[in-house]
Parts: sequence; structure tokens; C-alpha cells
Amino acid sequence: MRPWTPCKNADALDFFRPEVIANIRAVGEEPRMHCKQWEYAQLLEVRQKLAANARRLVGIGCGCEKTIPLVGRGAERCTVTDLYGREDAWQTAHANPKRVFPEMTNLEVHSMDMRRVDLPKRSADFVWSLCAVEHAGTLLDIISAVRQAGELLDEDGLLFISTELNLGKRDYRTSNTVFLSRPMITQIVQSSGLHLFAPIELRISDHPMNTPVSSAIEPDVFGQVVYRDQKNALQGTMATVVSFVLGRRDRGVREVWNVDPAYEQTLAKLVKRGRRLSRRLTPPWRWW
Repeated sequence: MRPWTPCKNADALDFFRPEVIANIRAVGEEPRMHCKQWEYAQLLEVRQKLAANARRLVGIGCGCEKTIPLVGRGAERCTVTDLYGREDAWQTAHANPKRVFPEMTNLEVHSMDMRRVDLPKRSADFVWSLCAVEHAGTLLDIISAVRQAGELLDEDGLLFISTELNLGKRDYRTSNTVFLSRPMITQIVQSSGLHLFAPIELRISDHPMNTPVSSAIEPDVFGQVVYRDQKNALQGTMATVVSFVLGRRDRGVREVWNVDPAYEQTLAKLVKRGRRLSRRLTPPWRWW
């Protein structure tokens, strides 16, 4: 176990931390070692530990995430944005959060494309985006969306982002998702106009639940901390989730990544194990 940091990739060992367990249960779920649950927990811990005094909040691409009432608790204003009311919106944005969370008197719902942020600059203490930016389009679209989100921050504000991290050797995307590689995330951070709160820790433990399984497997059956996305035979990648925090203040962080020396060796072991497992759990066109 390593000390907690807001800038890291998901790992099965994180689910043994009491804070992670408590935050997953706070959104009404039981921990089952899934990367989506890790995102929930990471966002809530950042809010609790780094942005507890934030009062003007903005969520980018929020849909009707279960975390909204918990993130917005104690805020003067909690603005959530997505393509609400549009036919091309993701399923999670088809409902209006005001109807889903009627108890939130501080909630403002704003229909907005994250590629064209139309909120006042420097109007927020805390901005968050939970696995949304990778759906913005091209890498340049993602860079623009992150930069515009950062422009919402006041001087001491923080921007929390979680996104898909491509663990494979090749670039990979689907029709609606860019799986971001380390060089891509480095470019996003360096183009944001902001500064990292801490280097992004890249380390993975040799834990059985870090074994990559197909994302086609029902997540309630098998945990998916590291997973295999493969829409077509012979084409796919291993991925997990990563989070990082940016702010206007320069905290002296000069390196984007802090990579564990054992990372590549451990990942290779997990991939080998995942290949064997895929032949037991999935049809041949999902083998790799």
C-alpha cells in the first residue's frame, strides 16, 4: 500500500483502504473492485481532502452520476453540465438531475457541450469531470475541453479529471472514446495552462483482481479494475482508469509521471494471466 494521492491509476489494492470502501457505500453500492467505483471514491476523497471549502462547483459531462449530491453537499452552487435534453446525449444524461435529486436546493442544471464551455471564467472553486473528456472527440478536442474547464477556476480552484488510461502499446479508440495513452495525457496536462497537484503515479500490483478481463463480461460477475476493451477480433487494448488534479497554483511539480520501476514487469505478468483467463470466460473473437 502507498500513501493516497489524487493523481494515480486505479489498483485493486486501493479497495482495501477504509476511505474507498466508505465512499463507495456512500453512493449506495457495495465494493466489487470495479474501476467505475474507484472513480466515485477518488472524486469524493478529493472533494473531502483537497476541496472541502469549495462553494462554487461545476461538473463537466455529469449526466446523473450518483456522486452529484455528495460532491455538492455544503456548496452554495453546484452546476452540472451535459447534453441534457438532446437526442445525441448519453443515456445517463437523458434524465434531468433536478428531478433525480430534488433534495438539492443548490443544484443548477446547464445543457452544454464540453467542447464549447459557456460558463463565466474564474467562476468556480472546484471543477470535476468523471470519465467524460475521452468522449469529446479527437485529442485536440479533449485538450480544448480540458483547457476550457480549467478557465473556470479561480486562483485557488482545483480541477479533478478521471479518464480511461490505455495500458497497451498502440493508440486505440472506438467510435466514441479515445483511450488516452501516457503521451496523450502528458500533452493534455502541458496544454491545460494549469499545474499538476502531484505527479501521476503509475504503478500496478500483482493482485489477482488486477488481471485484465473483457469489458464485455457483466461487471457484477467479475471485477474490472484493469480490463480489455475489444470491439473487433484482434483489435483492442488493456485499460484502466487514471485521475489527476490540476490547479492555477504552481506547486513545483515538474514531472508528469512517477512510474514504478516494477510497473512494466508486473503488467506483463497480468496480461499473460489475462490471456489465459479470456479463453475460459469469453468467446474466441474476444481472445487476444
